[in-house]
Formats: sequence, structure tokens, C-alpha cells
Amino acid sequence: MRDDSEVPEDGLEGFESETTPTVALTSAAETASPLPRSTPTAADVPHPVEVPHVAAAPAPSVPNTPATITAAHDARVPPRVAPARLFVQWKQRERWGLPVAAVCIVLFGLFAFQQRDEPGGARGTSRVPNADLIATGPANEPKPIGSTAGGERSISEPRPAPAVAPPSVPAAEPARVATSGGRMRLTAFSVPARTAFSPSFAPEGNFLLFHAESGRTSALMRAELTASGKPGKVVKLLDDGARNFHVRMSPDGRRLAFDSDRDGERGVYVADADGTRIKRVSGPGYGAVPTWSPQGTQIAFVHASAQRPKVWNLSILNVRSGEVHPLSSYRAGQVWAGSWFPDGKQICYSHETELAVADVATRRVSRYPSPMKGRLVRTPAVAPDGQHIAFQVYKDGIWILDLRDRSMRRILDDRSAEEFAWSPDGKRLAFHSRRDGSWHLWMLDVSS
Repeated sequence: MRDDSEVPEDGLEGFESETTPTVALTSAAETASPLPRSTPTAADVPHPVEVPHVAAAPAPSVPNTPATITAAHDARVPPRVAPARLFVQWKQRERWGLPVAAVCIVLFGLFAFQQRDEPGGARGTSRVPNADLIATGPANEPKPIGSTAGGERSISEPRPAPAVAPPSVPAAEPARVATSGGRMRLTAFSVPARTAFSPSFAPEGNFLLFHAESGRTSALMRAELTASGKPGKVVKLLDDGARNFHVRMSPDGRRLAFDSDRDGERGVYVADADGTRIKRVSGPGYGAVPTWSPQGTQIAFVHASAQRPKVWNLSILNVRSGEVHPLSSYRAGQVWAGSWFPDGKQICYSHETELAVADVATRRVSRYPSPMKGRLVRTPAVAPDGQHIAFQVYKDGIWILDLRDRSMRRILDDRSAEEFAWSPDGKRLAFHSRRDGSWHLWMLDVSS
């Protein structure tokens, strides 16, 4: 998901003059009195002390001549500074003032540049930020995980908020961070689109689905995968003038799930594999980033109520009955898309600065704190082996969580990489990134 965030959750952050402390000494009476004393009393005035009068000696007489008058005047009037000398002093100050001012301007410019938000996040989700989420509904609607107009994502970077976990959630154990080893091959997945986001593999691994943005619209696309893993023929699945994001194919390959703002409010929709027979399934409220369960009977998605549009939780839709049930119940912060485990019994999602693995039936949750204290984590993707989870540490790169020993390691230091998808054989990891200046798709070979 993409940041445009980042962030913070992620912002970049005077001076105090030194003064000599003044100690005021007051009497007990003054300290006890609540009223200020304005007029001194007789007790406050000291008694005069008589001093014998001593006559002063007469001052010597000075003749009143022109010379004496001039001398007296010179003693009272300070010497004048020649105009030429004043000009030299002013030029010296000017010589140093301009360079100092220039240095200050340059430093201020560098500081402002560093404050700019990095893209990233749940794109279309946005960058979901972290990347660049764009609001598509009323002013109080949360910024969608997903897209932007004009190809540039506007990412909403939520600040880390305290997570409110269900009572049954066990305390999280500290995660161990391991260094990454070996080299992995990274290649661009070039498709005929100015910007491309949110990749996902078809169940058989023969297609890569994504969405491409152009102006105020976003189309759902499908690219054939050749034996070498490069893109083949690319076709549009849905391009009807609406903003459509996060396309995912059902396990049987017959349907698509995606989110769109076609009805004014972002919601989750299901359509046939060819983009026809579109139906909204998420109900009222904001809905985005759907993911199918391995059996194809449930869809997990990010949801926000109209009463609390900026608080995102994870909900589960029963595809057959249409019923929607909340999986998480946080009172603050934002949950980012869920990723199912191969058995369909557990699902992983992120909430602010931690990853969460929840049992769908019991709602019991295990939590894994960010490997970088205070940094947002997002867009988790469970590997086909069910033992590893790829995720983004905001503005740091791609990390892998090994569930067997809770260790975490960074495998790619791409600050804008997000929204990951594993190939069915677990050998490749697709994602979108702005590493080359624009939002494009990339493929990381993780078979080693």
C-alpha cells in the first residue's frame, strides 16, 4: 500500500539565552502576606544619622576666556568620527553580512527539502504511503489507500497511534533483527503504462494483475508472464472512467475483487474475470484493498465507518451470504490490508508500528513490533510457505519476518517499495516503487 507519508507516521524536528539567576531575599512577613506592599511605612524608613557639617573648600577661580570656554565645550561633547571612517566601517559589515545571509538561506533550503514526504504506502493503496493516498469522497472521508490524480500519489502518512488490542491479545515479544545475506536479482517489470501500482499474481502464476493511473482515472490491467518472468501481452480488464484500484483474482480465476470510488464513496466490488457484472459488496462506509481467502469463500478488506472515517479496521466478508464481520476493533490508527495464510485460518495485517497475525475463528492475535522503534510498518504479504512475511518499514525498505524464530531482516533498502505480492512458487516478490523516479512495477528474485 502506499506514501505518500510516510509520514510521520513520519516529521523532522531553540536556543535558550543564558541568564544569571536573580535571588530575591524577602522577610517572613513579606512572604506570608498575600497582598503587595505599595507604600512604605514608618517602620520601613531607616532613622537618619547625623553627620558633622564640614565646610567645602572654595573652588579655584577660572578666568572666563575663549580658551577656557572651548575646553569646557570639548569636555562635554564626544569626539566626532570622520565620515570616511564611518563609510569604511559600514562596508566591512556589509562584506560579512551578505555571505552570512546567503549561507542561512542555503541551510534553510536544505532543511525544507529534507522535510518533504517520501511516497510510499498503500497505493491505490497509495503509497499506501504510505504512498500517496488520495481522498475521493467527502471532506471527512479517509484518504484512500490508493491513488492519485495525475499520476503522482498523494500519500497520507498517519502518525503512530496507540493500538487498542482485543483483551485476548497476548503481549508481544521483542523481535530479533538479523542481517540480510546474499544478493537478490531485481528487475523492472516494464508495462505500457505511465504509472503502475499494486501488483498481484493470478492463482496459476501465469498473469500479473495491477492498476495503471492516468489523470483522474485508473484502469485494472493484466499482463502475461513469460517463462523468464518478463511481461508479455498486456490487456485492460476494466477501464470505465472510474478510479479502480487493488485488483485481485479469485482462487478459481473466475472473479475479480477490487476497490473503486465509482459510487462516490470508496468501496469493495466484485466482478467477473472480464470486468463485467460489477457489484458492490462492502456495504456502507469506506472500504478498500480486498484480498481473497485461499478457498475463495471470504474477502478481507480495510473498512472505516462514517462515524470514525479516519480509523481503519479489518473486516471479513462472507462471499456467499454477503455478511460482513469486523476482525479488528482498534479505536485509533489505521490497519493496512490483510494477507491470508495458505490454510485460510489466519490472516496477517499491520496496524501502525506492529504486524498482527490473527486467528480468523477465535480472533486471537499475535503481535510483532516494528524492527525500527517507532517506525510504521505496512503492506504485509504472507509467503506461500506460511513461515515468512514480507512487509515495509516506512522509509527504510523491504523486510522479512521469519515466524519460526520471530527474527526480522531487511532484504532491500528501497525507501519507496510497497504493496508486495509473492509468486505462487514463492520464488519472486513483486511490488511497486519509485526507485527510478516514477511509480513502476518491480520483481525481486528471492529464490536464493
